[in-house]
Amino acid sequence: MAHLTPIQKLQEQLSEIEINLEKITIKLEYVNLLSEKENVLKQIFELQTPKIITSKIPISICYKVKGKVKDRNAAEWNYLRNNYEQHEMTPKEIAQTVQQGYAICCSLFNKVRLIENFKYSELIAIDIDDSLTLDKALASKFVQNYCSLIYTTSSHTPEKHKFRLIFKLEKGISDPVEYKKTYQYLADMFKGADPHCKDVCRIFFGSINCEYWIFDKILTVDMISKLESRYNEKHKPREIKNIAFQQDTDRDYNIAIDILNMLPQKIEYDDWFAVLCAMVNTFGHDVASMLSRQKWDDRDIPYKISTIKRQEITFASMVHIGQRYGWTFSR
Repeated sequence: MAHLTPIQKLQEQLSEIEINLEKITIKLEYVNLLSEKENVLKQIFELQTPKIITSKIPISICYKVKGKVKDRNAAEWNYLRNNYEQHEMTPKEIAQTVQQGYAICCSLFNKVRLIENFKYSELIAIDIDDSLTLDKALASKFVQNYCSLIYTTSSHTPEKHKFRLIFKLEKGISDPVEYKKTYQYLADMFKGADPHCKDVCRIFFGSINCEYWIFDKILTVDMISKLESRYNEKHKPREIKNIAFQQDTDRDYNIAIDILNMLPQKIEYDDWFAVLCAMVNTFGHDVASMLSRQKWDDRDIPYKISTIKRQEITFASMVHIGQRYGWTFSR
């Protein structure tokens, strides 16, 4: 190694210092970027000023039945269908009613509890069945700022946490389709949330001697809009590549790809299965499996497709389903 003069040594040290300073600057920029991203997320989901419930909430109560109904008890099921009283309650009063064992429905309806009789709702319930611990739910800033009430359900144990979150909407809903969509946006925030609770007239059985926690917060219109954007971004359709397929069904094949690209990642099960059947009956099991796995890689596609033998679901059914989700022949 050549002998360096003192000036050369100083220049080398300065060069190393400049390189280290540049590395530090890059790290600081990266940290600042992460911090900025974290702050944005907090602003979206945590740090907005919570709105407090100041008035009682409309709700339907069935006082004819206590606790969970057995499957064969026709009389109690009839009560749950026809015998509801409409009340206005605070979150604490709702919790105490559930704690006494009485069934509730988040919606108001005309006489019989049917979707066609649905009138209005200011509440959405999210059921958690051992996919999230109570401690994590109670510590969540989103829950603390937007949830009204949490209570344990009848099958809750210290080992398996089962509980229900009740959200009070800032603006009530009178359209069952809007209710279903709002439920989906909200439930997507909670891993493993029960997908069946989107039914506007769903029964929630009482939970005798349950534990409950009151937050008295409101799920704002602004937050629902942000949840909708988050949901749509998360579940936007994935583009499917067009793979060469030389048969007389080329046109149908291209239409199938077009429809699949239009369908959302989360689709109603009956629609999803009908699409699989239509593709099996049109293109055969192998091609149907290939196309389906490109679209829905989180499902056990090969096994499901291997079980399909129904011939009554034709390609026209897939076209009809695609049109319901926004696909048109002009695409």
